[in-house]
Amino acid sequence: MATIMTKEIIGLIIRVIDYKESSQIMHLLTDDKIESIMCRGIKKQTSKLKGYILSYNYVKCFVTDGKMPILTDILVIDSYNNIQNNVNKFKYAGLLINMLYKERYENNKVYSLALKSIKFINDSNEEYYYMNQ
Repeated sequence: MATIMTKEIIGLIIRVIDYKESSQIMHLLTDDKIESIMCRGIKKQTSKLKGYILSYNYVKCFVTDGKMPILTDILVIDSYNNIQNNVNKFKYAGLLINMLYKERYENNKVYSLALKSIKFINDSNEEYYYMNQ
């Protein structure tokens, strides 16, 4: 009987895409690349992981080791609730992440800058994050 190998991936959830009826694909920004992780059954009412798969959550994911990692468990390290609860901060965080990674992921300095920026946006009481459109 084959054993399933698992690994841990730590990163920032930057996007969640619906996949089929009850699953989603999570894009996780890590220190060396953007990782795509299959979240099977996550949209079901009975899913124990349902509330943790949110954009801009900083998480530790436990996944199967394979071509497309499959989420088996997740631990939220930081939820950045102020971004989740403020549409302007959420929008600005998305614009920032898109700008940082438009040219492709190159090194962990960009990852570090993204994490610091998300933390700043979350913790800021000022209106720095408003942009003229």
